[in-house]
Amino acid sequence: MTSYLTVFAGLIAAILTVDVSRTIRTLRSQCVALEARARRGAGFEV
Repeated sequence: MTSYLTVFAGLIAAILTVDVSRTIRTLRSQCVALEARARRGAGFEV
C-alpha cells in the first residue's frame, strides 16, 4: 500500500513537472514572438 502511494505520488509529480515545463516553454515562445512583433512594428514606424 505504501509503495503504491509512493509510485502514484511520483507519477503525479512527473506529470506536473512536464506540464509546468511545457507551459513555461509556451509562454517564453509567445513572449519572444511578441517582442519580435513589437520590434518590427517600431522599425516600421521609424
